[in-house]
Amino acid sequence: RISRLVLPPPACAKRDVHRRKPQRREGHRAALQLPGSLARVVTDRVLFGAGEYGHAISGTLESVQAIERRDIVQLYEANYRPQDAAFILAGDITLAQAKKYAEDLFGAWKDPGNPPNEKAAAGTTTWKPTTLAIDMPDAGQAAVALSKPTIKSDSLDYYPALVANAALGTGFVSRLTRETRIKRDPIDAAG
Repeated sequence: RISRLVLPPPACAKRDVHRRKPQRREGHRAALQLPGSLARVVTDRVLFGAGEYGHAISGTLESVQAIERRDIVQLYEANYRPQDAAFILAGDITLAQAKKYAEDLFGAWKDPGNPPNEKAAAGTTTWKPTTLAIDMPDAGQAAVALSKPTIKSDSLDYYPALVANAALGTGFVSRLTRETRIKRDPIDAAG
């Protein structure tokens, strides 16, 4: 079963926006009490400054409070356009069926004619190492974030760096986790 999701036109009732705002704000408050979530927010700001990548994708308490229905509609009208979209189907389907689905679901979706939004410059151009510690005495665990501007995806080092990142610092099979949670866990050491 294929459904339309958000395209076109967006269903965005004012009452729905006002109903979701308190839910989103509460989610933010809860996330900021978790060391890992807080570390991600702070890391993005340190790496990218006030640029577009330095802001949490889900907003802040203040930005969620300030958003109104007209802001969502303006964003949609400025950025959601058929020439920038891809319709991808995978599975037991023929090209003829896929074309019919595309026409049925999106055939009426036309280019609005207004120019697309200009993309903002990404982040800062200079970067210097920074060490930051956030004291959360009541936290049940700590979070460690080691970040730097990334290797470009067309670099020969890109995929080896992804593997190194997974081996050294991402997830429960990483070296960092083995050292801090298994080998040096004070509860296990006392045990």
